[in-house]
Amino acid sequence: MTDDHKLPRPPESISIECSVRRQWESILELWRRGWHSESAIDRLEDYIEFQREKVFVSGTAEGDFDWEGDWLAAVRHHDLKRDFVANRRAHNDDLRKMWSEWLDRNYSGMANLALEALRSMVLINGASILACLTLLSGQISTPSPAAVLAAKVMIFFSIVSLIMMAGGHVMAFVQVEGVASRVRGVMVGHMRHRRLYAVSRYVDRFLNRALVWSSALIYGSIFLFAFSALISAIILITGSG
Repeated sequence: MTDDHKLPRPPESISIECSVRRQWESILELWRRGWHSESAIDRLEDYIEFQREKVFVSGTAEGDFDWEGDWLAAVRHHDLKRDFVANRRAHNDDLRKMWSEWLDRNYSGMANLALEALRSMVLINGASILACLTLLSGQISTPSPAAVLAAKVMIFFSIVSLIMMAGGHVMAFVQVEGVASRVRGVMVGHMRHRRLYAVSRYVDRFLNRALVWSSALIYGSIFLFAFSALISAIILITGSG
């Protein structure tokens, strides 16, 4: 058949390709909302096979149209969307697995690290505070003025350091707990794709920035404690001289 006598494509109302496109739009819309309709894809493939028999086997397709080209275009579109869904589903599954592992690893790891760090700082600051209180309460006879001044400096900065350390850990714990609960909610049930893709932005916005401030408080408390120890040592050295 020459190009001059090439049959036209069937109109949209009866076109196999247009019907397949409309069905795929419905399937993808549900899929993006988290509902994977395998039965709809099976029905669509049954429809394509039924149309193949009408076009190529029985020749009962209605109208003088290019049904063969229309069916082939429908199959190409179907294969393209099916491959897209398979690849995107694999990507989503990997992304979901990554965030699940991130939750398990970071939540438990940060909780244990925070507990150990807080315990260590309480012991160090607590020992320093007790030693200073022992000196300032008069339990040590005739302390030098330099020792009294060093004890006052040390006890003040130790208390401030302890408050900063506790505040930093409370801030981190509360924020991690809230973000972890939100991420777990995304992973449960029919997972909307836009919510899954937004997890990284949510974590960056509500967790990473809070961790910067909590880390500043925690490491600042360590620096403050070291600085107070240095000042106290300088006071004792210069006072004894």
